[in-house]
Amino acid sequence: MTLLIAMDGVSVRWCRLADGASTAHAVIEQASVDAWSQALPTDAPTRVVACAQSDVWASEFSAFCRDRWQIEAQWPEAPHTEMSMTRWAALAYVRVQSGVHVVVHADQRTTIDGLEAGGQHHALGKLPGMALMQSALYQQTKGIQSSALREAAVLGDVFALNTAGGVQAGAHRLSVAWIDTVVSQFEVKLGTTVTVWITGSQAGALSSLAHPVTRCDDLVLRGLKMLTDSSL
Repeated sequence: MTLLIAMDGVSVRWCRLADGASTAHAVIEQASVDAWSQALPTDAPTRVVACAQSDVWASEFSAFCRDRWQIEAQWPEAPHTEMSMTRWAALAYVRVQSGVHVVVHADQRTTIDGLEAGGQHHALGKLPGMALMQSALYQQTKGIQSSALREAAVLGDVFALNTAGGVQAGAHRLSVAWIDTVVSQFEVKLGTTVTVWITGSQAGALSSLAHPVTRCDDLVLRGLKMLTDSSL
């Protein structure tokens, strides 16, 4: 049995592969040994293939695998050193689909990649994730944090109704507007419509785009499975 692990900056997704087929798929909301111990199977896999946004998570999970199953986790690297393996795996899966695509990976940061029909890659942009935007505003702007933390965010139909709501709505609307703008510009550049994929722990919050969206929470795992089937 092969265990596939995909760690973004917020959560962990995993699945088991037996005879080439996925037999389980789940998400772990916390990155900790206790959470892994409770959620991951106790029976030892014959192989662990993992990718992570964080080197700290990768180091801790490698130690966890040695302690729990007496096995060394494999950490394949993307061919392009400037690209994380989580991002590369997602693109690997989408690249074999027909048509022109945009892939949005939303977690601690939001990245947008474009793929032409022939597989040519375009790095379309990168933005801090919504939580990181809010954190920066709290830390760098006088009075915002104390006001926002006094009460929960309140959002109206159009406008935020308090400070916390304003911070949350601002980060969300900036991210959505930026993604829609980039997708539209990519369509104009190529002279065709594109299929937009969105994945990552913050995908649900960014699904309200003007463009139709294919949300695929396990996109990285699909790519890892495909690469694993090809022996990486």
